Amino acid sequence: MIDMKKLILCSLVFILLFSLFSCVPEGNKIHPDTYFDYQGWIDENKEKEGDFVFMGDSRVALFDCNAYFHPKDKTVLGLGVGGEVVRGVRKRLDVLEDIKPESLFIAVGGNDVSYDDFSYETFEDDYRMLLDRIIELKVKRAYIQTITGLSNPKLLHLNRKIALCNTIIEGLVSEYNSKHPGIFIFLDIASEMNESDGSGIKEYMADDGVHFSEKGNDFWAEYLKTKCIELN
Repeated sequence: MIDMKKLILCSLVFILLFSLFSCVPEGNKIHPDTYFDYQGWIDENKEKEGDFVFMGDSRVALFDCNAYFHPKDKTVLGLGVGGEVVRGVRKRLDVLEDIKPESLFIAVGGNDVSYDDFSYETFEDDYRMLLDRIIELKVKRAYIQTITGLSNPKLLHLNRKIALCNTIIEGLVSEYNSKHPGIFIFLDIASEMNESDGSGIKEYMADDGVHFSEKGNDFWAEYLKTKCIELN
């Protein structure tokens, strides 16, 4: 009987963790930063090396940057975390105190819009704190990317929120560039990978309509090479 109880308990824990780490949860007000062990993650990754560091959510986690980029005498490091939100990336930026990258690539925000308590004001505040932290860490260059749309029929309603968030991101990068010239580079990847209605171009999207397909990752990589020649 005891073993059966343990089995049931383990199953429930697994189901809970799976639901928490899904990329675009619906009807869930629990943000990742309420359960993710950020300090543990930082301690685990601070010894890694990366002249070019990619940070963001599951799209970054599933993007094999080391397979795409081979800069001479430089290292590339992917630090994506599934289910991540803007405020979570800001917390994880502490890892850069040890890594000290030349360039940082940020791609995050798609998960933020999926929460019931989402607000544009909070999103802007969180993104502003993210940019502030990048300045504090004295990152030489930070490539800030827009959020590409979704193609999953059940999630198309989120594309309007994503589009408005992209307007916020563009405005913030412009504002910060006027105060701190030369640090932030705005990359509107969404305009390259979205349909005219704001949804992700289907051939660039995986079957779940959330993540990128192999072709989508290929396109993303080639796009980044045109914007950052050092990645070639």
